[in-house]
Amino acid sequence: MAFFLPLTLGNQCLRYVFMYDMLAHCFQEMLAFLLDGLHEDLNKVKRKPYIEAKDSDGRPDDEVAEEKWKYHKARNDSVIVDVFQVSISYSLYYLSNKYPRL
Repeated sequence: MAFFLPLTLGNQCLRYVFMYDMLAHCFQEMLAFLLDGLHEDLNKVKRKPYIEAKDSDGRPDDEVAEEKWKYHKARNDSVIVDVFQVSISYSLYYLSNKYPRL
């Protein structure tokens, strides 16, 4: 059984980047392709349910984000999703008026 330590895998990927003189965005695309392939092989959901997307209809962003994440997890359940995909919420605060803007 073959396996790679994360550092070893990272070093191999960097070696590949330098060997073929790849740009950073090409490396990012290669890594995304690799993770997507691993996710599809490790996905525990074999029959993906059809889930109709709903409009936000003025609901709070937190509620809509929670609903979308639940739908995403209903179709995608693998260790790759658990480790590399997250739902992030953020807001920016402008110093000029000290009110949050999304």
